Amino acid sequence: MRKVAEVESQDFPKRVKDYLDERFKGEPFYRPYEVRVEKILGRSLEKEKLKWSVQSWGFSCYSIEEDMKGQIWIISDAIESIDGWAEDYRIDASQLELLLKDLQDRRNWEKYNNKYGRLIAMLRFEEEIAKLVTKKTGVKVALFIPPNFYFKYCHFYSVFDANNMADDQKMEEIKKRADAIFLAYNSWKEGRRRFYRKRTY
Repeated sequence: MRKVAEVESQDFPKRVKDYLDERFKGEPFYRPYEVRVEKILGRSLEKEKLKWSVQSWGFSCYSIEEDMKGQIWIISDAIESIDGWAEDYRIDASQLELLLKDLQDRRNWEKYNNKYGRLIAMLRFEEEIAKLVTKKTGVKVALFIPPNFYFKYCHFYSVFDANNMADDQKMEEIKKRADAIFLAYNSWKEGRRRFYRKRTY
């Protein structure tokens, strides 16, 4: 089996940046993407070390990154903050740790309806957006909820296995998934306004 390094050119992250800058320039809150290849402190959403990342801070399609296992992640800007949950509900560290663990299994959400009604309603709303975007685009979009304190934010994300893919194939996957994440985040942003106006908690 060929390794990722044999099918990926060294300037591939720059190619990703150039595409994203061209695709999203002119959109609200857009800032030019930055390439990071060496000494990346962050990790993937599965806590794997990163080979490279291309990021635009605060933009809806926030980051495209490849981890050491050859998985390419397309990630939205933050949509929820666990520090915000702790502040809103006065949750201490031990309670928050248990909550994050429980929220990984959607079957546990029901038991938190009474205590954290608004939070659970928002998560359901966000998960529904991910499902609707997946159906509309044919690209699998999911909701990431931090499993522990290492991560601070919820995101929409899409991921694919880039092992043995040529650069052109990777780019086609990135293009589709970047558009899907862009749609998910902006749908969330617009829907969130209606959500709070309705006061569904």
